[in-house]
Amino acid sequence: MTNGGPVCCSIRFGLVCLQFDSRPLFSLRKALYLPTLTAVRFNPVLKAFFGRLVAAGKPKMQAVGACMRKLVMLYYGVLKNRQPFDPVWASRKAP
Repeated sequence: MTNGGPVCCSIRFGLVCLQFDSRPLFSLRKALYLPTLTAVRFNPVLKAFFGRLVAAGKPKMQAVGACMRKLVMLYYGVLKNRQPFDPVWASRKAP
């Protein structure tokens, strides 16, 4: 991880510097934090996922971060397929 400064990599004949900006990620993380906490309390899929991560020994904030990513993937799936969220979708077997 960096502290926001440029990251320099040595490439065969020179030095290449890359600048990483964490502000967009911070604003996204800030916007998803409270919805994720609510989803972890009330959504059965995320509640079980969070419980599995904590039972496996992950710190709670790391588990919340993983739930944020999972929530974004759920949002994307709902928007892409244009169907309402179905919490038992993954447990159904294919015909």
